[in-house]
Amino acid sequence: MDYGVLIKIFQEPEKEDRRKYSPSLIVETKKKAVFDNPEMSRICTSHTERMNGSIRNFSKRLARLTYCFFKKWSNHEAALALCFAHYNYCHKHRSLNGLTPAMAHGLEDHKWTMRELLEKVIQFTHN
Repeated sequence: MDYGVLIKIFQEPEKEDRRKYSPSLIVETKKKAVFDNPEMSRICTSHTERMNGSIRNFSKRLARLTYCFFKKWSNHEAALALCFAHYNYCHKHRSLNGLTPAMAHGLEDHKWTMRELLEKVIQFTHN
């Protein structure tokens, strides 16, 4: 596996900007190979940022400025597992021509319904 990172260097925020929720301006970026020989032109944060946004959107407990939170780590893990399962097996993606990620990778031949997802969860937890 090839692996690299993109390091973003931000400008020191002005006093007024410190009250905002958005980050400061990016003044420089550095790409660095971490493992093996990644294609440097393909190192970016776009996919990670998009996934973070999707996770926060699907699981409102992870959204900013909310009173919702998990008191037990096991509840947090279960909610994220359900979120990821829905994203990969139940949610059709336009970028995949209406397929779910599981269908696009050949793991499934159809989009799961919520009933199917919950039945699989129950089946998994009882084994």
